[in-house]
Amino acid sequence: MNPKIYSYSRISSDKQARGTGIAQQKDVDVLNRLSYKYNLPISNEVFSDIGKSAFKGDHLDAEFGRVLSMIEDGRISKGSILAITSLDRLSRQDVNVALELFLSVINKGVAIYTSIDDKLYSPDDENLSASLIVSIIYLERANNESKTKAARTRGNAMAIYKSVLEGARGSRDADAHCKAIESVGNNGWWVDTSTGFVKPHPVYFPILRDLVDLTLKMYSQRQIKAHLEANYADSVPEIMTSPKDGKREWSAYFIGSFHNLKSLLGEKVINLGEEQLVIPDYYSPVCTPDELAQMQAIRRKKSTRGTKKPDSPTGLLNGLNVLKCSKCGGGMSYVHKQTKVKRGNGRSARYECSNGVNGRKGCSQWGFAGNQLDEYILKKARVKAFNTMVPKATAQLLELGQQRLDIQAQLDESTAEYQAIRNAGKKAPRVLLFEISDIEEKLEQIDDQISAIRLKGAGSALNKTWKELFSEYLEADMLDSSQIELRLRVKQILKQMITKIDSQRTGKKVWRTFETIHRIEWEDGEIEEFIMN
Repeated sequence: MNPKIYSYSRISSDKQARGTGIAQQKDVDVLNRLSYKYNLPISNEVFSDIGKSAFKGDHLDAEFGRVLSMIEDGRISKGSILAITSLDRLSRQDVNVALELFLSVINKGVAIYTSIDDKLYSPDDENLSASLIVSIIYLERANNESKTKAARTRGNAMAIYKSVLEGARGSRDADAHCKAIESVGNNGWWVDTSTGFVKPHPVYFPILRDLVDLTLKMYSQRQIKAHLEANYADSVPEIMTSPKDGKREWSAYFIGSFHNLKSLLGEKVINLGEEQLVIPDYYSPVCTPDELAQMQAIRRKKSTRGTKKPDSPTGLLNGLNVLKCSKCGGGMSYVHKQTKVKRGNGRSARYECSNGVNGRKGCSQWGFAGNQLDEYILKKARVKAFNTMVPKATAQLLELGQQRLDIQAQLDESTAEYQAIRNAGKKAPRVLLFEISDIEEKLEQIDDQISAIRLKGAGSALNKTWKELFSEYLEADMLDSSQIELRLRVKQILKQMITKIDSQRTGKKVWRTFETIHRIEWEDGEIEEFIMN
């Protein structure tokens, strides 16, 4: 490949990117001047890293890492020029590491141009030794600046962290909103920190709560995204701006993963190197711990996507991946066929073995009219929805909660004793240290048990959604295939309640129809058989 001029920019933060940083570092006039001076074309490829730390080396796994790879394999050929603002764009790591990276570029015959001082670091430079000395000074200064900044940032974060935990004056406002930490990490897009304190954003916070409610109601990710686009198209947060085209749109990734955020409960986690700080009640909670556990239980199973053609009739179990052929293990899929016997409201859905239809695994093409199975499943699920085990789980949680309070009191007492000994300038006995370690371990075990019960009880908590669904659509016919939105919600819930349904013919004929038997495994552990003809 012919040598060209390539531009690389690294922006330390999103705030800098929204300012003038990128415009300065991609100065077209500078590139044009270099092109004219060295008679080289400007490459159409422009490399940029936003929010990637050169102090930690994060940019080496991003766009700058791609630049190095292209230099290594020759896609950026010898004689090319890499244009940057200053050497600290390449690295802010320790000077020996930064210098090695710098040399790895020019030793491949690629020159580095820095616009801040109009200097070209070239392998053909007669004064290369002097240039290397200058580069070492620049790189060492950049590293020292980053270390100073990191120490200052860490100190500021630690000071706020301690003041909040100790309830120091000024750490919270009159409404108990926590003082905002802006120097390290990012705050959630659903909060407003313009006053210096973390408050629910008047627009974004209700949207996030709406997202929680939709997830708890078993809406699929696709349905949630459609809902957000229809109702909040003009309220997309800036953080969801696409880096490719600059458009703002609701992130499918966030919709599919937000249920794992501890910040929904109000916690803020700050990572300072190997140390992790957790600030409770930093945010206003968006949901309760039980709601978070319930959302996680819902998302552990794949959501059914609904039908490709929502205006066509379909079986209630279609698309759930639970209805199987006992003979070959393949799925039983809905096949739309015109039958002689018709029942109103599109209820004549027929399920057939997918392998049999396609001539696979030696299975014959067989099936059954699905309306009878759909109706039985719906009635049985309705009964299960009202037979909840939540009170038992709640009693267990109350008992464990009291145990946790008792153990926490023991830990506080032992920790206070340890601190008093240290404040007196004495060495704490090892027995006390072992005692504190044992108490902390017991506390972790209690927390694990509480989490396990919440996750297990989340399945029972889904019954509440069923009750709400039946109350909301008391007069609706859930077997009516024209009730598209209603049936999609029903399918989402059935996906959580049914583990598997194995279907097979018994060989017995009733009139002209083969008798079929369905072995139904429910998520609560019940296994039953339903015979239909």
